[in-house]
Amino acid sequence: MNRIIRHITLVVSLIVAVLWSVDSNATHIVGGEIFYKWNADNDLEIYLEVLRDCNGLPTAPFDTVAWISVFDRNPNGTSPKVTRFNFGRFLRYGGEGFFGMRLDTIIEYEGNDDCFDDSRDACVTIGIYKVVLPFSSNSSFMLRPDPNYDGFIFAYGRCCRNAILDNIQTRPTQTGMLIKAEMSEEAFNEMNDQPDWPFMPPLYLCQGQDTVLDFSAQDEEGNRIEYSLFTPFEIGDSTNQFFNQGPSRFQINEPLSWRTVPSFGLDNLFGPGSSTSIDPVTGQLSITTAFPGTFLIGLKICEYDSDDNLISCRTQEFQITVRVCVEAQADAEFEFDEDPCDNPTLEVTFRNISTGLGGLTSTWFFDYPDSSKTLVSNDSVFTYKYDTTGEYKVLLHVVDSFGCEDTFSTIVPIYNSEFNFKYTAEETCGSPAYVILCDSSSGTYPITYRRWRIEIGDRVYEDS
Repeated sequence: MNRIIRHITLVVSLIVAVLWSVDSNATHIVGGEIFYKWNADNDLEIYLEVLRDCNGLPTAPFDTVAWISVFDRNPNGTSPKVTRFNFGRFLRYGGEGFFGMRLDTIIEYEGNDDCFDDSRDACVTIGIYKVVLPFSSNSSFMLRPDPNYDGFIFAYGRCCRNAILDNIQTRPTQTGMLIKAEMSEEAFNEMNDQPDWPFMPPLYLCQGQDTVLDFSAQDEEGNRIEYSLFTPFEIGDSTNQFFNQGPSRFQINEPLSWRTVPSFGLDNLFGPGSSTSIDPVTGQLSITTAFPGTFLIGLKICEYDSDDNLISCRTQEFQITVRVCVEAQADAEFEFDEDPCDNPTLEVTFRNISTGLGGLTSTWFFDYPDSSKTLVSNDSVFTYKYDTTGEYKVLLHVVDSFGCEDTFSTIVPIYNSEFNFKYTAEETCGSPAYVILCDSSSGTYPITYRRWRIEIGDRVYEDS
């Protein structure tokens, strides 16, 4: 939504959230992102999503307040500086160059539901933080960044990363995550929303498989979006309490180091023999995995206007675990033999030939999607009787002991057809002579197809 601001003139800034609790040194950070949008009242809404390993809870619960630090954005790539403004009159937690976001919601993150030979249950939750900055009604939000800078940076940092990461050089337990969103002066003045970018990466991938994940974003204003992989930033460690020293004491542009033995990088984030690439136009992330492990991934999108001016950027990072997948997953299938044209009993015998690991639970739908004709049966052979003739969609849903599931369906025709075969033959005079055959057969249902077979001595004539 593009709404021209009438009473604020400034350049856009970057907001960096730095979240460091004095006593928080657990390794629980799985990923996260930060982004902003404008609401109907011309106020700025900022959202933060933090993915955490449930196994770190309750010793490392979500912080009640996430600290966001605000920096002036330097388009030339040099170090940004803390912007000078005060949100304290609006927010209980706030000060010069930073403010706090309160925890709004905690939800369970399900990820993907593939079947694996590893029985360990993944447990990831998302903490969602939200704050509304009332630019439209509060004069304390008249930001005045340095005119030599271009916009703002919103950044959030938190220690420490998940201990099981395999592709970063620094010990995960000694480095924190830093994510940020950039807003240009044009984006601020025109109140431009960041693109809608779903943040639902899978928790698991299969070893040795090629996978394409869709990370495409949508932009209401129709701006061009460019996608890229990036090396995530790192910030501090469990003993370095940057926040207590003030926002100006930490850096937000320090990339972490990928592991060197064996070698990891942006083109092989899953290690030697693997490959990773993202289409800069479509956002399709292509991954080939090589061996089991847990790996960190960073993605970045930037939007550009019709003149190719940068409007905004945002990052998200997350981890994916590669496991050995079960080769024989649930496979639903059934057979039946009844003659569809001659079934006076209206009964059909079904044979369940589904396969899967462990015992199968089978649910039959005999007139899908009508749930009134449903049966849960693990019998390999059984008979079902219909009330009337017709064509029915029969669907079988199976679940094996690993929780893998599959469905199979087909159309089952049931008719009780009776025929009265009758024809006439008329011989013509002349030489040669002809025999005219006329079919007058009738049946329970309209006859739509006829085929003649005429035998004269050793000769056979067929026609339809």
